[in-house]
Amino acid sequence: MWICMLGPSLVAGLTSHIEAFRVMLPGLWLMALSPLSLVLSPGVASAACWVTLMSVGEVIWSPRQSAWVASLAPEGREGIFLALLSLKSLITTIPSNAFNGLLNAAFNPNCEVCRDKLGHFCDTPSAVDNHATCVSPKIVCAGRGFSPALTAANLSSLHCPASCRECTGWKGEPRLMWLVVLLTSVSSPLMVACTLPYLRGVPRAVGAGRRNSGRRPPDLTK
Repeated sequence: MWICMLGPSLVAGLTSHIEAFRVMLPGLWLMALSPLSLVLSPGVASAACWVTLMSVGEVIWSPRQSAWVASLAPEGREGIFLALLSLKSLITTIPSNAFNGLLNAAFNPNCEVCRDKLGHFCDTPSAVDNHATCVSPKIVCAGRGFSPALTAANLSSLHCPASCRECTGWKGEPRLMWLVVLLTSVSSPLMVACTLPYLRGVPRAVGAGRRNSGRRPPDLTK
């Protein structure tokens, strides 16, 4: 949180003398490649690494993007351009959340047989009616709708899951899910890199004209 609060102002001030895309593009690449740690080894440490790299990347490119958009606006119209820039967050919210749900449903499904109706895991072993049963903070996880593995003859042979990965019979493919996320996020800096001459306002025709400007014009009197 502190990175996102203090970082943008510091980065904007320290890089104000550098051309916008020389700052933005490395930040975009850093943010886009941040899911790589979760592709290699899904876990808590990898998730912390992902969040940190993603935050640092956004802190690098985000303030310079706003300054670049404002520089494109006619004098006195900067507010309108910045408002249009903010509009993208509103437009992409629903599709991005839907995409997130589809990825989780396909590669990281919920383990309902190891959780109560409120979503709490049945992670605590307990003796109930002469049987060893896993319980959640709210209910006893036994009977219809729960995994038979949550009940055993004694506490020593009972294993109560604290995550879906520990739930008997659950299958997920977190590495494949994060690979899809990585490929999707990498598409953004790739598109920026491919269109960089146009985003900088130096079309090929203008560049070619500049290269030819030193040539002597043909003599039409001969």
